[in-house]
Amino acid sequence: MALDEAVHEKTKDFPPHVRFARGVASRIPGRDGSFDAVVANFAFEHFPDAAAALGEIERVLRDGARAWISIPNAGSFEDQLYRNLYAGGGHLQHPSFEWFLRQVYSATSLKLVSFVELPAGFTYLGTNEELRHLTWAIVDALRRTVGLDARTRSGYIFVLQKLASAGPGFVEHLRCCSSCGTPDGVTSGGASDPRVGEPWTCASCGAANSYPAAIPIARLDEVARSMRLEWERYPETRPERLREIIEERTRWARELESEVQKQREHLARLEAEFDERGRWALGLEAELGRERERLKERQAEVDRIPPWIRRWAKRLWGGK
Repeated sequence: MALDEAVHEKTKDFPPHVRFARGVASRIPGRDGSFDAVVANFAFEHFPDAAAALGEIERVLRDGARAWISIPNAGSFEDQLYRNLYAGGGHLQHPSFEWFLRQVYSATSLKLVSFVELPAGFTYLGTNEELRHLTWAIVDALRRTVGLDARTRSGYIFVLQKLASAGPGFVEHLRCCSSCGTPDGVTSGGASDPRVGEPWTCASCGAANSYPAAIPIARLDEVARSMRLEWERYPETRPERLREIIEERTRWARELESEVQKQREHLARLEAEFDERGRWALGLEAELGRERERLKERQAEVDRIPPWIRRWAKRLWGGK
C-alpha cells in the first residue's frame, strides 16, 4: 500500500499489486500488526508530528517486521542550501542522527538494526546546470581551503525492527562518575533536575563525586601559570594563534564571497545572453514565416497564369 495526502500522476504507474490510499502518517489506515514492512523515504522531515508517525509505524508492523526510513541531516550543507533556496521546502522538522533515534527509542519498541550515512547529491537542483556548477564549486572550495568535505553525512538510512517484548529503550542518565565515567543508574529528570548537584558515590569504582556551585580561585598567578602550561601543550589555543585563524577564515570567507559573486554575475550574463538569443530566434522564426507567406503568394500568382501563356513563354525562352 502506498500512502499520501494527495493523489499524484505517478500512481498510474504503480504495479497492479500496489494499492494507493489517501491519508497521513499520524493515522495510517491499517490494522494493528498487518504490515510486513514500512518504507518512509525522506518523509519524516515533512511530518508535523514525527513521534505520532513513528507510533503509527510501530502499530501497523507485525512483531519482528522491519521499517526502512531515510532522513536528511538538517545540519548538513545540502539540507541548509535546500531550505534557503526553497524557503524551507516543506521541511517542518530539523532531523539529525541523535534526534531520530531519540524519537524512536523513547516512545516505540522499534530497534536499530543498521544504518547508512548518505553523501550529498543535490538532486533538488534538477537540470539547472549553472546552479549545479556553482554549488559544486563551493563544495570544492570548502574542501581545498579549510579541508571541510561538505558532501558527507547529508542524510541517513535506518533499518529498524519491531521487538514488542523489549518495549521502549531510551534512558538518559542523570550523571556520570568523574573518575571512571560510569553512569550512576539514576534516570535524568531534565536539565533542571535538582539532584544533579548532589554528592554521590560511584557504585563501580567507589569514587566520591561532587559538583560545587562555584569554583574558588585562590591566586590569579596560579591561573595564569595553568594557562601558560595549557598553551605550551596546545599551541593552537594561544590567543595570537586563534586571532590568526580567525583572520585566515575571514580572508577565506571574503574570497569565497567574491567567487560566489563572480559566479552570480556570470550566471546573470548567461541568462541575458540566452534571453537575447531567444528573442533573435523568435524574430528569425517570424521572418521565415513572412517569407513562406510571400512564397505562397508567388506560387498562387503562377498557378493563376493560363496554360497557353505558360506554353508560349516556354517556347519563347527555348523551353520544350
